[in-house]
Amino acid sequence: MPRSNKRYVWRCINRLEHGKKVCKRAPTLEEPDIHAAVTAAMNELFRQQAARQALADCVTAALAGTGDDPSLPAVEARLRALQEEQMRLFRTAAEAGPENTEYDERITEVTAAMSVLLARKGELEREGSADAKCDRVRTITATLEAADSSIGEFRDDTVRQLVSSIRVLDRERLSIRFKDGTEIEQIIECVGRVSA
Repeated sequence: MPRSNKRYVWRCINRLEHGKKVCKRAPTLEEPDIHAAVTAAMNELFRQQAARQALADCVTAALAGTGDDPSLPAVEARLRALQEEQMRLFRTAAEAGPENTEYDERITEVTAAMSVLLARKGELEREGSADAKCDRVRTITATLEAADSSIGEFRDDTVRQLVSSIRVLDRERLSIRFKDGTEIEQIIECVGRVSA
């Protein structure tokens, strides 16, 4: 006679070794329910990590500027660098004497570049920070919505790599601690049957 209704459950080790006298209120949980809760917690961890990364990317882009349209802080940093170069060129040209014209062309190039950057800085300041903030919020939101790093099914090898410990808080909740120190309290949704 085959046993087709075999199921795996989690129980308190004290209840197994010493009976209900020692561990009266420990729940018996179906393994599929535990697997579903752990998978949900791992997906939540991935969402949190994706959100942190998207925020870090947006902050980096705001401070450093990207591509053909640099941000205000990037324009200001480039202006400071050009001013320093211009001062260095003026000192060098002054030391070389009035007859020496070898630095004139570079001084003209730096001055022209500074003029372009000053105009761009003025444009960025006129555009206002409200538009920039709205753009950054839209960028963060789009990045978070596009990020899909969820896992669909329980994998024992993945759990062993990511999860440090799983603690049953009560019949409906688990506390899952990940190896990076993050702890997530997860509600157990019944996939299987629950026994007393």
